[in-house]
Amino acid sequence: MDPLSALSLAACVVQFLDFGSKLVRETKEIAEGGSTVGVEHLSRVTVDLVGFNSSLDQQIRSKGSIYGVRKEDQVEHSDPFS
Repeated sequence: MDPLSALSLAACVVQFLDFGSKLVRETKEIAEGGSTVGVEHLSRVTVDLVGFNSSLDQQIRSKGSIYGVRKEDQVEHSDPFS
């Protein structure tokens, strides 16, 4: 086997072992806690953003306009989380 092929094979083996260890670690994390840390973090960020959006929406509605745009010209949106 030439050196380049050996290096390529070694890199593939290392990549496969890395993927396998991540898969086992995240599977164990899900089994123990119901979800991964990444999913929990994204859930918290989503809740924070929804609250921030709601606060901004209330401020805009109380002022009647934002940045010179009349209330009639503002686009209405529905809350996808309610």
